[in-house]
Amino acid sequence: MLSNIPLYATIPVKDLRKSMDFYSRTLGMDIIDEDEMGVWYQAGDTRFALYISEFAGTSKAPAVIWVVQQPEKLVKILMGRGIDFDVHDGHGKVVASRGEMYTRGRYKAVWFKDPSGNIICIAGNR
Repeated sequence: MLSNIPLYATIPVKDLRKSMDFYSRTLGMDIIDEDEMGVWYQAGDTRFALYISEFAGTSKAPAVIWVVQQPEKLVKILMGRGIDFDVHDGHGKVVASRGEMYTRGRYKAVWFKDPSGNIICIAGNR
């Protein structure tokens, strides 16, 4: 029923201007729209909005996951832009040092936080 309808995501933030700077400058995202809800970005076929919320950064799970072909290359670029990566097993246990990929089977990933404390994941396959 819903499989052919576009899915939009929302990311709660504490400070919209600070978050816009992070997503636009640090992550290289282009703003596609601004409205009364917040600011909209496009990532592939998915749109996501940043909006002000008192609950921003309270989730212990990733807010978004970007699946990329060469995650190690992207990690190096983002480290050069000041991103501090956490590598853990999804349950809070650190399993690798900064900039290394967590691997499990074919899956590999790293995590970092946006200025509001939302967890973001960069993932790929080996």
